[in-house]
Amino acid sequence: MSDTIDQANIDIEDLRAELGAKNKQNADLQTQVNEYSGKLTISNFRRKLDRVAIKRGVPLRAMDDSQDRAENVWRPEDGVMMAFNPKAKNTKLLDRQGTPFTAETWLDDLEAKAPHLFEAEDDKGGESIRTVDRKDIGAHIEDIAAGRVQVRV
Repeated sequence: MSDTIDQANIDIEDLRAELGAKNKQNADLQTQVNEYSGKLTISNFRRKLDRVAIKRGVPLRAMDDSQDRAENVWRPEDGVMMAFNPKAKNTKLLDRQGTPFTAETWLDDLEAKAPHLFEAEDDKGGESIRTVDRKDIGAHIEDIAAGRVQVRV
């Protein structure tokens, strides 16, 4: 009887060791899944940011600069990209209504801080052309007529 109990205790210890190894393997796999998920979230966001930037009038020549700026601000949090203050890493950037930045609101903020990124190049010699929203047409009518400003639709 004592031999049977000893063998059962050995079997239990073997099972515990095997379970511990499986738990470590599962934890390692979960870490890999989380890393790949974060990379996928970042990749999808970069594509979204590119699409929004192109719609907003950011010329292709400025896309790398806008992406570099985005890398200092955006990071995944719980599977969603969130904008953080680059000077205060744990402070989320919020719009005027107090909601987290979207790609669109971040580009609005970027346009205010770096308007040169939103200037298109003229085909006639590299002269800069600014882009303005439709609501600002009246303030730029002479520049629009002269071809120095384009209207963002």
